[in-house]
Amino acid sequence: MKNWIPALALGLLLTSAAVMARNHMSGFGPPHGMGPGMLDFIAEELGLTIEQEQNINLLINEARLASAVDRERVSQLRHQIGDLASGDSSFDEASAEVIAEEMAGLMARMAVDHAQLRWDIRQVLTEEQRQQIDTMRSDMRRAAHFRFADGHTSEL
Repeated sequence: MKNWIPALALGLLLTSAAVMARNHMSGFGPPHGMGPGMLDFIAEELGLTIEQEQNINLLINEARLASAVDRERVSQLRHQIGDLASGDSSFDEASAEVIAEEMAGLMARMAVDHAQLRWDIRQVLTEEQRQQIDTMRSDMRRAAHFRFADGHTSEL
């Protein structure tokens, strides 16, 4: 169990980076994650009503506030592990593992919270809008797969 937590954290981090980089490089969708630009993009693509936009915006803002402490802690831990890797003395693997395990736990919780947010947002949508967003997500995954399947991940 000790080894799968850092692997999960790394997988989540790399997946997020790959999707964000693909979106930015291809010009598809907004380049900066689930911010106001993403909501505008989704609202336009799905034809959201004003009430739907307001409800989704509320869900996103509540989730952002709820995750602020975890995001700040992950940032601190990234700096700590970076400091370990750039030190002049020998590398302290035991300390790095402790930091990585804490990061992995936080990132796992954040992934679950994100999945819950996506589910909550889907409840605001009509069945037709859910089908549209499923198609968009599938297209984005396919584009990311083809973009990175050719071995050009070094651009990240």
